[in-house]
Amino acid sequence: MKSEPHNPPDAVAQLRHDLRTPVNHIIGYSEMLIEDASGSGSDISDLKKIHSAAGELLTLINTRLHLGGDLETQKAMPSIRAENMDSHQDDCIFSGRVLAVDDNPGNLDVLERRLIRHGLDVETAESGMEALNLIRSRPFDLVLLDVMMPEVDGYSVLKEMKSDSQTKDIPVIMISALDQMESVVRCIEAGAEDYLPKPFNPTLLRARIGACLEKKSLRDAEQGHLRKIEETQRRLDKELAEAAAYVRSILPPPVEVPLRVDWKYRPSSELAGDSFGYHWIDSEHFAVYLLDVCGHGVGACLLSVSAINVIRSGALPGVDFQDPGAVLTALNDAFPMERQNNLYFTLWYGVYHAPSRMLTFASGGHPPALLVEAGPTGTLQSRRLTSNGMIIGVMEDMPFAAKSVEIPAGSHLFIPCDGCYEIRNGTGEMQDYDAFETVVCSHTASPDALQKLESWAIEMRGSEYLEDDFSLIQIQFPQMKECLTLRIQNSDHAIASALGEAASWFTGLEIPAATQYFMRLAIEELGTNWMKYSSQAAHADGMGFELLLCADRVVLRATDTGPAFNPLEVPPPPETLPPEKRDPGGLGILLLRKMADRMSYERRASMNIVTIEKNR
Repeated sequence: MKSEPHNPPDAVAQLRHDLRTPVNHIIGYSEMLIEDASGSGSDISDLKKIHSAAGELLTLINTRLHLGGDLETQKAMPSIRAENMDSHQDDCIFSGRVLAVDDNPGNLDVLERRLIRHGLDVETAESGMEALNLIRSRPFDLVLLDVMMPEVDGYSVLKEMKSDSQTKDIPVIMISALDQMESVVRCIEAGAEDYLPKPFNPTLLRARIGACLEKKSLRDAEQGHLRKIEETQRRLDKELAEAAAYVRSILPPPVEVPLRVDWKYRPSSELAGDSFGYHWIDSEHFAVYLLDVCGHGVGACLLSVSAINVIRSGALPGVDFQDPGAVLTALNDAFPMERQNNLYFTLWYGVYHAPSRMLTFASGGHPPALLVEAGPTGTLQSRRLTSNGMIIGVMEDMPFAAKSVEIPAGSHLFIPCDGCYEIRNGTGEMQDYDAFETVVCSHTASPDALQKLESWAIEMRGSEYLEDDFSLIQIQFPQMKECLTLRIQNSDHAIASALGEAASWFTGLEIPAATQYFMRLAIEELGTNWMKYSSQAAHADGMGFELLLCADRVVLRATDTGPAFNPLEVPPPPETLPPEKRDPGGLGILLLRKMADRMSYERRASMNIVTIEKNR
């Protein structure tokens, strides 16, 4: 590495530099000797004469050899030094590691002694390259850097330091003669903190070192605070990400049988105030619900999760969760806003009774659900399902009334939050429910309707970032011929009757005979197993079956409220064991497990749910 090209010193400047160097040494050493002797009673008159003569000689060199810069300042330097000589201000102690760089050993020695007197830990370098190697190998709080050096000069060292992220914040004081001001200005523009003229004035040296070390200390403290803030921010981001992952983890997965249920969820911030869920209360009743807490962030998310877990787990004593009005009334009393940091929420809660195809629902200040069905002419038409209930938590002892509607076969139910349509575009215009309803009807028949509705919201907003949470549930109800519901009680003819209904249902459907046989076998085996082992239980109230015809398979869903029994975990019985001594899950269950393409088990709300699938 070589010095950057700049105006080289002329012969007169070089002569000035060579003459001043030994004179500066005399001045520097005499100053330190005078300071050491002051107050000791020793005669220092000769030292003062030497110091004064050296000062006069330096002034003569500078003036007679055409020194550039402020001549009056240079003439005043000896008197300034003399006034400060007896002040004993050199007792000021600093702390820090300093690197002094000068190609002249005498200058370096004087400067090092001065710095050590101030309590500093000093290292020295006699060349620019040596200085760079030291700076890169260990930390320094300050660098005193001579401007004029051979090969790698002070300006090149400074520029290299300021271009390195590891060293750019180390303060640098340039050391120069008064006739090198052009170079000093270049260094200040390149990032130097200050400069010191030669010879070193003790007062200026102390003041500028103190100022730079204080700035370095403040900068280090600032960087330390920034690191702590960044560390705190990373920890908070991690915790927010974990919280967001938990919120998503409690959302139910999409299902296909016996109802096709899917959803879109797009929070407007890390933690949303929206949450939703759905589950089978028993073998006939399916609950679906969506709530929206006011605001966003941690507080809204905590209330949202708390309320949704209460609904999902049925943790409202004495409440019939098949009655939406009773559920909203109990939630309103359980979550008054005065005890929830003045937070409240809206809620839409519905219960679908599969055998009768009736949907009972209630709303607490929530937007209407949208039921989309085929009209008389085949075009899609929509109905808004809502009730006039108050927002949950605003006023205690408020009753909530429920309404009911029959669900047409093949219809779709959309349950939105207000963020699905209250969307402000770039001109400030707000969309409304009418616009949302129109878009829903136009996309209902599409297999990716939810994705298209989300894309519409983003397009209306003109940004990927929505102002409010976007939560939307879609339920597709089966066509009349697509689904068959059966129920057996503990009687001799119950299974035979169910098998007859299944055979009639299969008639006219393009389902292979082997698949029909397998499904009837599954109904017979599961029904027989229930009658033999579970029907006598005190809480057993029959066994339900739902057959669902899908595009590529037939699905059987069997439910009962008998004792917990997972057919997937029961080992096959020994073939030599008499049937009456076998545990539940005999050879017939084993046969179903082998023949089914997919088989799953779930225990929910004291109910066994077995799902068996067979490809068509």
